[in-house]
Order: sequence, then structure tokens, then C-alpha cells
Amino acid sequence: MICDLITAVLLFGQFNFLRSRALFVLASGYLFTAFIAFAHALTFPGVFSPTGWLGAGAQTTAWLYMFWHGGFPLFVIAYALLKEEGSEGIGTSGTIGLPHGGVGLAILAGVVAVLALVAGLTLVATVGERPLPVLVQDGRFTPALYLVVWAFWLLSLLALVILWRRGPHNVLDLWLMVVMCAWLFDIALSAGFNASRFDVGWYGGRMYGLLAASSLLIVLLIETGMH
Repeated sequence: MICDLITAVLLFGQFNFLRSRALFVLASGYLFTAFIAFAHALTFPGVFSPTGWLGAGAQTTAWLYMFWHGGFPLFVIAYALLKEEGSEGIGTSGTIGLPHGGVGLAILAGVVAVLALVAGLTLVATVGERPLPVLVQDGRFTPALYLVVWAFWLLSLLALVILWRRGPHNVLDLWLMVVMCAWLFDIALSAGFNASRFDVGWYGGRMYGLLAASSLLIVLLIETGMH
């Protein structure tokens, strides 16, 4: 969550200079992952309470994970479709015409929109949990979970393919492709190839999730220091 939040701040900072629609969408995507990861942690059973906070039910955490890992690829796809010819650094063209002071309002609007989206998805996974398919039963994954998780895995693969085909690529594009590769491993190991929580694959997937969250952040920090 912390890595994604810092990455979002750095990307919004680049948007402040470059006025790039693609950077704005990508920054919003990282902000989305930070907020929904926070909600996921609060509702995870056994962390802060036996059943989780925020009125979490038996399926809340699993569905928040699905919303989290299905939502970020959509932001990446939007970034890839909005970006135009790349530069050698981390900037992208395709700018937004904003009046003086409009950038701050745009960023504020983006933050509010992402917060509203995450709050809505959290409500669906808590208050509206009952009609959702059962994904975890007695600590083990159900067939419905595998159906949902592999659908989101294919969505992540689609995001990687679209990003790869939208060349030429700048530094940000290349490392974002690395992030999406780690994202694919995260989903596959955390929920696709294992049978329950807290097995070896589950922890392996979490390690790839940390790699996905930190790799782009490291590159942004290096690029920022060089300039």
C-alpha cells in the first residue's frame, strides 16, 4: 500500500509538469491499488479482528482481492490506449489543456473519484456480499474463485499485450510491463494454482505482489534523481 501510494504521488507529480492524460490515468490506477489494498487489509480475517473490520463477511476479503487485481489492469489498458509517442524518459505526450491552477483541481478530482470507486467496491463486498458467489469456504477456494481469478488473469495478460503493442516504448512503459508480468505471477500463485490461504503459493504470490508494487517506484525514484 505504501509503495503504491508513493508511486501515485510521483506520477501525479509528473502529470503536474507534463499534463499527460496517460500519466493521470496511471497515477489514479496506483492510487486505486493503494486504497483498495488498505481496505483489503482492514477486512482480512484475523488481522485486526477475528472476522475483519468494516463489517466484513466471509467473502469480503476474497472479493476485494478480485476487485483489486481486476481493476488495476483496466487502468493500465487505459494508460496504454491514451499514451502517444513516448520519449526517452518517463514522460508521455497527449496533454490536457488546463488553465492555471487547474492541475491541482484535476488531481483532487482524481483522488475523490478513486476514493468513491474504492468505497463503492468495499460496500459491494461488505453490505452487498450476500448475492456474490462464494469464493472461499472453510478456508479453501471454491470452483467459482478459479473461474473469476483466471478471468482477471486473462485481463492482466490483455493489458500486458496492449501495452507491448503500443510502441515505441519509453522507460515507464518498459518497467510497467515488468510490473504486469509480476502481477500475472501474483494472481496465478496467490489464487490460481493453490487451494487455500496460507499455503506456499499464497505466500509466493504475495512476494510477487510486493515486487509489482515496488519495481516501478524504484525506477521513478532513480529517474527523478537523475533529473
